[in-house]
Order: sequence, then structure tokens, then C-alpha cells
Amino acid sequence: MEELLIPIVIPNKLKANLGGVAGELKANPSKWSFNLPANDARGNGETLEGMIRHLWPNPDRHGGGAKRSPTQSEAEAVVQMAIAIIELCRGRLTKLP
Repeated sequence: MEELLIPIVIPNKLKANLGGVAGELKANPSKWSFNLPANDARGNGETLEGMIRHLWPNPDRHGGGAKRSPTQSEAEAVVQMAIAIIELCRGRLTKLP
């Protein structure tokens, strides 16, 4: 996801990561679209940011602090969500004027 989203969302940020992508989407949600109509509850930027934040935290990602390996079902869910995000955004995620 970082390989796809960083060059689109935060191309000029040094040491960019998925957290930076989520932060930009949160700060400017109405500027992002992946060609799916928004609804009254949330726009595309908010939806994408929520999906990223839902799968991003992993308790043993960077070491230190509490460690807990994800369960098999958690890992499978993260992979499925990552695939959905990539498919929604590949060639379709655009920054609106």
C-alpha cells in the first residue's frame, strides 16, 4: 500500500509512511477521490483514511513496548483489506482541485 499511495498522496514527504498517508487524507478528505460516489456520511478521502487506520496498527510492528503477534484471522483480514485498498486506488485515486 505504501508503494502505491505515497507517490500519489505525499510524494514530496521525506521518510513517508502509511501513517503520513492517513494523516494527509484526514487533513484534506474532500480533496481525494477514487471514482466511487460519496455518500452523506463520508467521502472517498474519509473512507480511505478509515480503512488505512483500521488495518495499520500492528502491536509488534516496530518493536519496543507491548508485543503481540497478530492472529491468523487478523492477518488474513489485513491482507484482504490491503487488496481492496489497492484495487480501489490503483489508477483511480486522484487529488481534486
